[in-house]
Amino acid sequence: MKEVVPSTAGMRFTAGDPDALAGSAFSILAGTGTRNTLASGALDNSRQYHWSRVCDQLDVVYRGSTERG
Repeated sequence: MKEVVPSTAGMRFTAGDPDALAGSAFSILAGTGTRNTLASGALDNSRQYHWSRVCDQLDVVYRGSTERG
């Protein structure tokens, strides 16, 4: 998930490690600052996946492939 969710938008923990998951969840629930920072980062990160931006990026890719092909 680190490819689509930067550390500024979410907590990371080792897969299969319930203690690490619990620690991450606790730090989000216990700290308003952490929660607010991650929420803001998630909102910023989500903007790159808006359909208009995705369509623009695909258009560039498709145009580039047809110009070469």
